[in-house]
Amino acid sequence: MRNEEVFQRVFWAFHHSIEGFKHCRPVLTIDGTHLYGKYKGTVMIVMGCDGNNQLFPLAFALIKSENVDNWEWFLAYIRNRVTQMRGLYVIFDRHPSIMVVFVDVYLVLMRLFFMTTSKECFM
Repeated sequence: MRNEEVFQRVFWAFHHSIEGFKHCRPVLTIDGTHLYGKYKGTVMIVMGCDGNNQLFPLAFALIKSENVDNWEWFLAYIRNRVTQMRGLYVIFDRHPSIMVVFVDVYLVLMRLFFMTTSKECFM
């Protein structure tokens, strides 16, 4: 029997970003993008918005796939490790897994705004 270690997920946030977010607007943008090439998976990112309307990277994660468990894990790390600020506005792309997590856990903690798809913007 071989002993194999299998990558599941990793989260990181830089201390300077966490401290800097205290001076940003109470807006978070969360998204995930797929990795292509030799290494497969998804990169998750949460960004803030500074006083100059510039994106302010806060935290990142590498996961195997976007699903409810991984989004719940990522958002819990944001809440516990990055910011406990109440009344945050959150912008996201209505991915079904994110929707489930917000409805189940975070609805009372954050206000939700949805990004519309480009198709909806032009129809």
